[in-house]
Formats: sequence, structure tokens, C-alpha cells
Amino acid sequence: MTWASDSGVTDVRIRRSLVGPLGPSVFTFSDLPAAGEYVDSSIEAGQTYDYTIYRRTSDGNFNPSDLLRLTMPGLASPVDDANVGIARFPNDLTSYKGYCYFTSGVSVPGLWRSDGTASGTKLVVLLDPVKGVTPAELTVAGNLLYFRTGDSSVGQYLWSSDGTDTGTRIVRQLAPPGTSDTYVEYSDFIAAGDRLFFSSTPDPFSETRTLWTSDGTEGGTKPIEDVSLYVGPYQGPGTASPGKPSPIVSGSTLCFVGTTPAGGVELWRTDGSPSGTSVVADLSTGPESTQITALTIINGTVYFGVGGGSAGLYATDGTAAGTRLVCTSPTGGPTVIAGTGLGPLAGKVYFGTAGNALYEVDAGGGSAVLRLGGVRTDQIVGLGGRLIAALDGSLVTITPDIVSTLSALKPIAQPSLFKRVLYRVGDKVYFIDDTRLYRTDGTSAGTIFVANGAPVFAELGGRLAEVNGSLFYKATDVNGSNDQLWCVSGTAPIAPDEVRAIADPSTPVAALSARYMPAVGTGALPAATRVQVSWKDRASTETGFYVERSTSPDFSGPTSNVWVNANAQAWTDPAAPTTAYYRVASMNAAGVSPPSQVVAVTAPASISGRVGQDTDGNGILAPSEPGLANTQVFLDLNGNSIRDGLDPVVTTLATGAYSFANLAPGGYRIGVVTPAGWSPSNNISIQRTISVAAGQNFSADVLIRRSPSIALRASADAYVRDGSYAATNFGSASELHVRKNTIAGNSREAYLRFDLTTVGPSSGLTSAKVRVAGKLSQALASGVSIGLFAVSSATWTESGLKWSNKPATSATALATRTISATGATWIEFDVTNYVRQQKAAGVVTVNFAIKAIAAATPWVTIVSDEATANRPELLVQQSQTTTLPPPVSPPPTSPPPISPPPTTTGATKIKFQPASAPTVAGYMVDTGATYGTRNGRTYGWTISHSDAVVDRNKNTNQLLDTNVGVKAGARWEVAVPNGTYTVRVGIGDSGASSQNNVWIESANLFNYVALTANTFSSKSITVTVADGKLSLGVGGAATGVTRINFIEIT
Repeated sequence: MTWASDSGVTDVRIRRSLVGPLGPSVFTFSDLPAAGEYVDSSIEAGQTYDYTIYRRTSDGNFNPSDLLRLTMPGLASPVDDANVGIARFPNDLTSYKGYCYFTSGVSVPGLWRSDGTASGTKLVVLLDPVKGVTPAELTVAGNLLYFRTGDSSVGQYLWSSDGTDTGTRIVRQLAPPGTSDTYVEYSDFIAAGDRLFFSSTPDPFSETRTLWTSDGTEGGTKPIEDVSLYVGPYQGPGTASPGKPSPIVSGSTLCFVGTTPAGGVELWRTDGSPSGTSVVADLSTGPESTQITALTIINGTVYFGVGGGSAGLYATDGTAAGTRLVCTSPTGGPTVIAGTGLGPLAGKVYFGTAGNALYEVDAGGGSAVLRLGGVRTDQIVGLGGRLIAALDGSLVTITPDIVSTLSALKPIAQPSLFKRVLYRVGDKVYFIDDTRLYRTDGTSAGTIFVANGAPVFAELGGRLAEVNGSLFYKATDVNGSNDQLWCVSGTAPIAPDEVRAIADPSTPVAALSARYMPAVGTGALPAATRVQVSWKDRASTETGFYVERSTSPDFSGPTSNVWVNANAQAWTDPAAPTTAYYRVASMNAAGVSPPSQVVAVTAPASISGRVGQDTDGNGILAPSEPGLANTQVFLDLNGNSIRDGLDPVVTTLATGAYSFANLAPGGYRIGVVTPAGWSPSNNISIQRTISVAAGQNFSADVLIRRSPSIALRASADAYVRDGSYAATNFGSASELHVRKNTIAGNSREAYLRFDLTTVGPSSGLTSAKVRVAGKLSQALASGVSIGLFAVSSATWTESGLKWSNKPATSATALATRTISATGATWIEFDVTNYVRQQKAAGVVTVNFAIKAIAAATPWVTIVSDEATANRPELLVQQSQTTTLPPPVSPPPTSPPPISPPPTTTGATKIKFQPASAPTVAGYMVDTGATYGTRNGRTYGWTISHSDAVVDRNKNTNQLLDTNVGVKAGARWEVAVPNGTYTVRVGIGDSGASSQNNVWIESANLFNYVALTANTFSSKSITVTVADGKLSLGVGGAATGVTRINFIEIT
């Protein structure tokens, strides 16, 4: 608080008393200066205080001032979730679907959300680290949340999200990976209707930027042609060019300052389409530019300031005919403009100028009237029926009597610390004085501290977000070292977690509310017996209030009542039932008023327990059985046994403990995200619905056990070949070859790696077998003998393994098999003892080599992990207990039948090649023609690629010897019925290196995969077609870098 004293006052004392059921505590502060400021840091959120200043004069007497009553808003608290990760350094705070969404500047590159509590602050989606540079520019357009990620090293991407993990996807790659010299900046995100707009520039010193628009699809995300966004001369990092206003939104139209070589700088409009993009009015003919200094919208009309020789305020409806001069500006172009359509200021427009003057003019036009001179106007905000202006050293409200006075809202004690930036959120305005956050509704009484929480340093970068009546903002912690996300409730008349009812107008009692209070001394779960009842008083003649409580809504059940002093407008019920109903009446000299409407309150419930290992399999979690830390437990709200994006989720502590608090009474099903290698026990809580009553803390342990059988896919596989192929890598091949031959270049060996992380302890391992699907390349009566050998080295890689660098193997085979069949069959190698030894030694991965025992003409072909079925596996059988049972030989198990090769019935298979190249049986030919009907199908390119198809004559496999080098921005399309399809694409160039970026519909199949000459890769993906065309594109890749051999659609 601040004060000033008349002459003769030597010092002051302040007396503070607490009003309400907890009062009257009295505190006295003495020997304060005769004029100054005092910050009371010991007050509590939500309480009401009376302050009296006593002025001591030279005669030693103290004279009291008028009483000042203050009601403190809710206490701000830091939001952090130690269960998920550090949500520090938050940015881009955005209100979306009832939560505050934000990004975190440390540790976890992802999208976060918060409901204002630690348990309700969660990582929505962890982004792919390759593309997951911290998101930025969170913006809601339509029903989607957009953001961008990336930098010059990984490329830049536009994303959209529906607020869930599964609903977060890449819309388009905006720029491919490059270097710092090729970095393009994407910023200025803004929504107009359902469309997103943003800008880009490769040169921060440029006066212009490229304007983009997006409808949420890859094809609909593109630059707006023929006009550039004008931003003015470069002013330094993070500094906007003075007098160059940001774009504004009018309905679904974006208004912006644009420039063209022929028309210079003018005001433009766009709805994102070519036909909807046009100059509003050419105020300076030809290539001459108009100096636009400010831009805003008031009651549906766009107002903009013009400087230079035509200085004045203009208005427009978006057309040249509807653009008019409102008034000339005597002291330069308007720099800030505001107005309000309500109250006594309706029909007026106010603007400040660079000449330190504030003017008023009728919205319909006329002469500008000087209202204030000699003071810089930094910002004006329309709020209800009044305007709020940030001036040098003060914050004022503009009223009809502005001719004679400006009503001061907040005299600033230290003008150099006043940030002069107003932040409007809904129907409130926020600002910073020094390091404190204030809120104002345009009145002196309504200009108050937002919270008694953390200070706010500098400007409110990262935005403010008001969600369900709670304010989220970014501030430092008490040590001033870390930015944190803070939340203060109670910014609305009634806090969102309160149940409220508005009283009948005949009673002075209004806004009655009731809520369970936290248990004393715990700060944790609400107590089942303490309810705070609060209300507002419409009159000032009451002598007291009469509070009634009942167990029935019509007050026919057991009822109790209490008399509350007139100074109090709150009462805490110390012995409330789990469900209670309250009503309040007031009393004055005329008697007791009618009661207010009834408000109901029900005690919240909770569910807690442990996630633990059911080591003995009895379905009961004993204290001695270990818990599982860092395991996600969720409330399966829709009963689909899947953790959806909005299911409440917690992560277990080191002991396996978890807890869900503040639950409404009802039925809940507990779900657990079982770690790999674990499965639910037969008798656990997640198999039934738990019903919790009001105020009940239900205990539910979740039991899981080691999975009895695990099929591990190979984490890496490749084969090597000697002779002239010794330096060739075959890691992307769909087959592994095994052969021993006396002719150089014909010997081949296969290598496999399996990750043992999800396998239990060695003591519980009962069986381990390597299983592969293989056959002979040609018949041989005696068959070919092969062996599985141990490999001690784990440093080889799938993409780097060659004959010239292959690791050494064990001298003898762990197991051998003889292969005689020319049709695919399962081949098993028992490696139980070896895997058990490696697991006991703490080895993380096991590595094997398959080699031929003796020389032979045929070779063994084995299906690799790159195939779609019958991949190599390590089959592990393990006990679900922690002790090894007596040795029992497991009964022989028949391996599953070899899956047949994928059927091509009804498939569309197309090979890209010149018309002169040899064809491949079963494949139609695409010679680069544009979209049209041919070969009984309708397909082709959006632009001709007849000059982009090549036949290299470098590879004997004709399917791989031809390709098409896709042009930038082009798409290949094929007409198909709407539905779901599996698409396989082959990439690579037999005569040159390639860097392949392939998109199928809106899914990224290959993300800039680099291949050397005569190396190839293929991959399949399942997509859904809804527009009758299946499309293939290359995102933002340059012309010719992506080389496609074929496409198969089933």
C-alpha cells in the first residue's frame, strides 16, 4: 500500500486486523515514513483484512485514517509434476479444451498441459527427438492446437494436436535439414477462423517475410503468393520495428501490412485463398508506400494509423470503397488506437501519437480533440464501458470527464520499473509494476494484486492464460533461479472448484458456495468433516447471518444451524457429513430474510495402493513383495483398457505407491501400463470396477508378474559377403544369406542381435531359442549344415556391418542344424544356457552369427527383420516367480506355420521408368505422365515427370534399376475407393546417391533417408483415404533428391 501525509506528520503506524471467523488477529507496524510504500507479505490468500493508518504529528498524537478493507484473491502456487518430469521454464501458455497447454524449455521436448495442480500437470506427448526440438508458437485455430518444432540441423515441422498423444501429428515439414546458414525462421502464428497464418524468413535483417496459411493438411499448408508481410527495418534481436503493426483478425480474415514491388507498402487482407487475398486500398499510388503506424479492430471495423504527409486515422470495411479518413492527426501518425462499444464512451475512438499526445474522435469521423498532451501513451485497452491507458509513470482509466481529469488507477512509485504493457485476458487487464502482477477491471477498487505468490520478473513472456477462472502465468521461484508455471485460482467471482448457487433476489445473500477444506497439518487430501461455506453480502445493514445445514436438499432431514457475526461472510463447518446441503439467511432490525438457494457439497473420494510384483502368484500383494517404480497407473474412464490422452494418470513412487485424490463418488476402473516383459496377474484390481463412496479412501493394489513367454524381435540384423563385396553393407536387405564357398565373393554370414532388457533374472529363465525362417536356394540331397555361433562384440551396427569389419565369433557353434527344404521352414537353435549365463553376467544384449559348417553350392536364405512377417526371434520362457523351480524339460512346442508371402490379389503395383525400359512382370508402368486414365487405372503426377524418369542400366534387378526423381512440391496420385490401404514404396538409385523424403497421404514414410549409389530400401505403411485419391509427396524436399523405384498398394 502507498500513502502520502499532510505537512507536520513525522511518521505513521499501520494497524491490520483479520476479518471473519478466524479473526480478529491484530498486527501493528510502527515507525514508517510519513509518505511511502509498504508491502505486507504475511497476509493469507482468500482472507479479508482491515487496515488503518495512524499519522503521528509533531505533538506526538496519532490520528487515524479511514478504514481500508481488502479481500485477498487466491494464493498463487507453483505447478510442477515430479512424477512426469521437470515442467520448468514454461512458454507459450495457451488455453485449450479446459486446460493450460504449454511447452517446457528443459529436459523433455514435448507438449504439456496443466489443470493448475501438480498431479494434473502432464506431458501430453513426447515428440520424436529427431524432430523434437522444443515446440513453440502454440496457437489454437478452429478445434486444433498448432505449434512448430525444429532447427537447421533436423529440419522444421508444423504440428497439429487435438490435445492427446495419439491426436498429435506432423502437418508438414516446412524446411529440410541443413546448416546454420540455411536456417529459416517461422514465427508470428495467428488464427483467423479455422485457418492458421504464420510467416517465415531466411534473413532476420529483411524488411519482409513470407506469409503462410494452413488448414491443417499437408497440401493446405503453403505460402500466400504475390504479396509479402512487411515488418520494417531490422531493430536488433527481439525488437520490433517501431510503427510496424502486427497482423489482426477480423472474423475469418487476416488484415496485415503487405508489400509488392509494383504497389509498395499498403494494407492487405486475406482469407488464405488466392481469390481472397487483395490490397484493401492503395492510398499511395503506384510503387509508392503508405506508412502504416497502427492497426486494430473496434466493433467489427478495422482502424489503422497512417504517418508521413497523410498522417491520420483511417477506417475500413475491407474494401477500397469502404476505406475512409476518420480524422487527420496533428502530431504524427497514430501509434496506439482503442475504443469501446459499451457505456458512456460508445461511439468514440482514442489514439496516441508519437508526439506524446492523446486524442479523441467520433467513430463516424470529425476533428480530433486533444485530451492529454506531453505524456507518452504506450498502450490503450478497451474494457467494458471504459478505456485503460498506460502512460509515463501511471495507469489511468479514461472516462467522459477526460477533459478535466484522468482518474488514476495506479500511481507507479518507480516509473522506471513500470513495464507499460497491458495484457488483456477475457474481461480483465493485467500489468506489472516492478516485479508484481496486478489485475484491474478499470476501477480503483478493482485494481489489486493478482496473488501473494511468486514475483513476476520482466515482461510476461510466454503469455498469460485464463482457464476455467484460474490464471496461469510464468514466474521465477523463490530463489530467482528457475522459471516455473504458476497458477492462481479465484480470478473469477467464484473459484472453479466451488459449488455455487445464486440466491433469490429478495435476500441480500448472494453467490453462496461450499467446499471441503484440506485436512489441518497435512496439506494433502481434503478432510471428510471440514466444509467452508462462503457467501456475498448485497446490503450493509445486516446484524448477522443464519447458516443452516441439512442432510437432505429440501431440509426435511436432520438440520443444524449456527449464528455468524455480521462482519463475516464465511463459516467453516467442523463436523460436516460426507454429503451436506447449506443455505444462508441474513438478519437485521426488520428480522430474518428469506433463505438463499441451496448449495450442495459432497466429500471427494480417493483411490490409492501399490503396484507390485506378485512373485508367489497368489493374487495378494504382501508387504515383502517388491513394488514397481516409475510405472504409469491410470483411471480408465471409457473402459477401453487403453490409456487415452485425457485419462488421469500418475507414476508410481520408488515403493510402487500411487494415489488418485479429489475423485467424485462413483465407479472407476484402474489401468496400468505394464512394462515390457510383464503381464497382469490373474487376480488384480484392474479386472473390476471399483466403487468409491463420498469421503472414502479406497485401497487397491495392482499386481503384475513376469510374462511367462516373450518373443523378442532382432534389434539389429545383417549379412556380410566376402571377395569384391567385402566393403558392402546389406543391412537394409529383406533376406539374410548363409553360405560357405571356395570361390571368392560367394561366402556369406548372417549376424543377429537381441535386447535382453525385458527378460527377467537368470534364475527364472527356463528356455531360450533363436528361431529363423529359412530355406535352401536350390535342392541338395545331403542338405546344408549351419551353426549358430556366439559373438562377444556388441559394437557392430546394422547399417555399418561388412565382411571387412565383421566381429569375431566363438570357435564352436552353440547349436547346429541341417537344412534340406527349398520351401521356407522354421529353424530353431537352443541357446538356453548361453542366454542364462549372459543374463547372470549383466549383459544387456546377446549377439549371434549364423555360418555354414562346410562348403556347398546352395546357400541358405533367411527372412530378415526388414520383412513384413516371419522375422527372426529370440523366444524366452521364464518363471513368473523369482526362484527357479525344479528342472523340468518343457514339452516340445510346434513353431507356428510359416506365413505365406503377401497376396497380390487386387493389388496395384506400379514401376516408375522411361517407356523404353524393360518392364517387370506384375507391375504397371508410370512414365512420368500427368494424372489420367491408363492401363485400366487412373493415376499420375500433378506436374509432368516425363523428364525425371531414368533407366540406369547399373543393376540386373530391373525393378531397382529405374526410378523417378520427384520434383519439389509435386504429388503422385492414384484414384482408389475410400478406405484403408497398405502401401509399400521402394527407394534408391542404382547410379547415384539419394536423400529420400516420402509422404503417403499425411504420414511420413521415409524422413530424408540417405542411400549411397546402388543401395535401396523399402517400407510399408497403412493409411486411410477419405477423398478418393491416394497421394504420394516429398514434403519440403528439393527437386530430384528423392528417388522412387516402385509403389505397391493393397
